[in-house]
Amino acid sequence: MERVHTQRLEQIRSRRYFRLQQRSLLACTLTILLNGSAFAANFGVSPLRVELSDQQHSGALTLRNEGIEPAVVQVQVMKWTQVDGRDHYAPTTEVLATPPVFTIKNGAAQIIRIGMRRGLDPDQELSYRIFLQEVPMPPREGDAGAKIALRIGLPVFVSPIAVRRMDIRWDLVKSDPKGMTVRATNAGNVHSQILGFKVRDASHPNASSTQDAAYLLPGQSREWTLTGPPQMGPDQIHLDLKTDQGEQRVAVNSLKIEHAGM
Repeated sequence: MERVHTQRLEQIRSRRYFRLQQRSLLACTLTILLNGSAFAANFGVSPLRVELSDQQHSGALTLRNEGIEPAVVQVQVMKWTQVDGRDHYAPTTEVLATPPVFTIKNGAAQIIRIGMRRGLDPDQELSYRIFLQEVPMPPREGDAGAKIALRIGLPVFVSPIAVRRMDIRWDLVKSDPKGMTVRATNAGNVHSQILGFKVRDASHPNASSTQDAAYLLPGQSREWTLTGPPQMGPDQIHLDLKTDQGEQRVAVNSLKIEHAGM
């Protein structure tokens, strides 16, 4: 019963996320087109990511066409790495996704099956992204606007044989008199999804915060620049952190304070 409830929550979150993504893209395109018009397909997908392991060799995604027209979708798998906090993608044959191309009728659902074509890495998690790309259809007679072809990217993680617990090191770097830079470094061998955090101390209980969510792959770092009080006592600072594993408070002994430009 708990598993069914969790799957249901994933489906609800998935629909909300991609509807918001679609509305944002549509609003941006309408702004560019000015006097033109545009329309886009309406997709729902679940789950939001696929996790494979020594016990789970394959997985599946379900794509639902919630629009009013059929759509042609192409599936592409890319190797996912990060360098200096930036995502990089490269073609790969290490993960198989089928079917690679399909037509999905309006109101229908399509299952996409995913499996590994290589062995697990003994020491480090492997990361990929599956991109679901809507293939643009030729405009029909009477269409007044341009159709937006959506592209959805979903992560695929393959656990290493020996999983070390997630180990995120946080550095608070004072960048200038009006703000600060917070750096997270993943010292573990599996990913972490950071959903947001607040930097607090006793004298500034409502200090800087961010809701800029990001995945942090093993061995990688990412920085967030925040505005807020420049002087914060290192013996009193802590982070209120939200990740995909829950909420936690990072104590001061987990923070390293560096002074820049002083």
